[in-house]
Amino acid sequence: MNYPFENDTERIEKRIAEKSVFSEKNRTFLIRVIILIAAFLLSFSGILLCNATLSTQQIAHVNNTTEAVGTVLGIVIVLLCTAGLAVKNILYVSVLQRVHEFAQLRAIGATYQQIKSVVKKERDKIAKPCIVLGTVIGFLVNIVLPLHFYWIPSIVCAVISGIFIWIITALAFQAPAKMAASTSPIEAQHTQATNYFRSVGAKRKLTPIRIGWMYCRANRKKAAYTFLSLIMSGILMFGVFSILNAINPERLASQPYQGNSDVFVLLNSTADEESTYDLMKSTPFTEEQKQKLYNISGVKDVYELYMLDGILTNSEGEKFELSIENAVNPETFKNEIVEGMQPSHELQNGAIPVAINRQSPYYQKLNMQLQVGDYLPYIIDTGYGQKEVALVVSGFVENSDTGLVIYTSGENMKSLSEMNCTLAWYICLDDNGKDVATEIIKEIFIDDDRVDVSVLADDVMALEDYFHNAKVIITVLVVLISLFSFINMLNTSITNAIARRHDYALLEATGMTKLQLRKVQQSESFIYLVGSFIGSCILGIPIGLLLCTQISKIPGLSYFEYHFPVLFVFLYLAAVVMVYHVVSVYQKKSLQQHSIIERIRTIG
Repeated sequence: MNYPFENDTERIEKRIAEKSVFSEKNRTFLIRVIILIAAFLLSFSGILLCNATLSTQQIAHVNNTTEAVGTVLGIVIVLLCTAGLAVKNILYVSVLQRVHEFAQLRAIGATYQQIKSVVKKERDKIAKPCIVLGTVIGFLVNIVLPLHFYWIPSIVCAVISGIFIWIITALAFQAPAKMAASTSPIEAQHTQATNYFRSVGAKRKLTPIRIGWMYCRANRKKAAYTFLSLIMSGILMFGVFSILNAINPERLASQPYQGNSDVFVLLNSTADEESTYDLMKSTPFTEEQKQKLYNISGVKDVYELYMLDGILTNSEGEKFELSIENAVNPETFKNEIVEGMQPSHELQNGAIPVAINRQSPYYQKLNMQLQVGDYLPYIIDTGYGQKEVALVVSGFVENSDTGLVIYTSGENMKSLSEMNCTLAWYICLDDNGKDVATEIIKEIFIDDDRVDVSVLADDVMALEDYFHNAKVIITVLVVLISLFSFINMLNTSITNAIARRHDYALLEATGMTKLQLRKVQQSESFIYLVGSFIGSCILGIPIGLLLCTQISKIPGLSYFEYHFPVLFVFLYLAAVVMVYHVVSVYQKKSLQQHSIIERIRTIG
């Protein structure tokens, strides 16, 4: 005798999965929304970080690849704990409601693997289109952002993001699939009666609040999923809003403006060494141009930045290409010295005094533990040839916002170079007449394509606008991610209200009023929401502080300054109260929809 599920059942499994996806529209819609948002968030943030990291490496010569990868992995973990938990909880509740369906399939011959296959086909039909769509949208949004876009790395990041979201989705479906496949055929033949109150002692009074608490404990796994999802979303929001609140656009914009300058004029060169040196040999930074700047009303100082390329050899004979620059403003640079003294223009035993930046990631690669007084062999490119010189360490600075390792005095740079090695001019302005002076400076260089003119005020304004838009986008994304948990909460409350109609009818028949029944339901919702809010605060606040502290230590990101997100806490509390109200309204309507007799007849 052949049973219905004995032979090749691929088509039957597919039809059952399609029917389930179509019939359970609410569940399917919720899961699709969650997966779509998660795919978009991971794709968008991963590509954005990739492009930002590559831009930082080319412009600031700071290698923060490790930190960027760590951040993306952190986002993956957060999505696993929020989106993954949300999908898992919704599926868990769905499987609980379909126990009889799976039991009937087992009764007519379906195997453990075939039931799992049905659930996995549901996963494929629900998840795959959403993952592709979310990943593509994240890719397209990055294209329109005002940042340099690297096509090949971005495509790779998009593919990897899609793979990660697929893994998260597969993990979320795994446990519910096993649960569905483990259903006993006997469960199709009888109704399971759940006694929530069997642990109550005879002397303990049953109150609405106690009953609500006992309902929470009745299915501890489902309660744990709901609590975890709510708390993880709270932690996510605390972390993200702490980071957004910590960004200081003015401090970020001022990073390339050395010597407390307001304007800088930089050679318009590429990262190619020959391009920079060619511009230096036909330099736009002449004494005549400098005099024009000093003649402008409001110009206080013009500081010159000199730069030469060179090769440093460490104690093991390894060679490293490292540029050498001068301290732009000796007065302010003196305050940056943490050990020793700033380099002077006088040679020490024929060696050039230099200051070493110990916080540069390129210094770490040297594998050297330098001390004040140590000598270093250095081959410098003078512009028309190479010269072997000795460097002596006179002091140390610790600046993680730049990749530069070696500093010396301006006089030493001039003596080493066979050309005008000026890379930039940094111009300090008086507060009075700053706008007028800035416009005159722009006019001086407007027709010279060899240089770019940057203005601090303009950069601050542009960054403020950019971060405002970014904050709006990220806030919307985080709120959507956090909605996963509130959707979980609503889904749990709805299924509980449906599953417990029979229990509520019995309680009402024994004398409990509708008001008391509402208190039972409200108590359960209150425990979930307030408990998760308190848990989110206890864990989220220190995590937000820790995140901002650690991010500020990443090279180039010292502009992060932690500020307690007061506004967010109030908004989060308001959201909790609103969700509590929505759930209460639904539960009230649910109680009024059916009579006691109808609910007693309901299979609980």
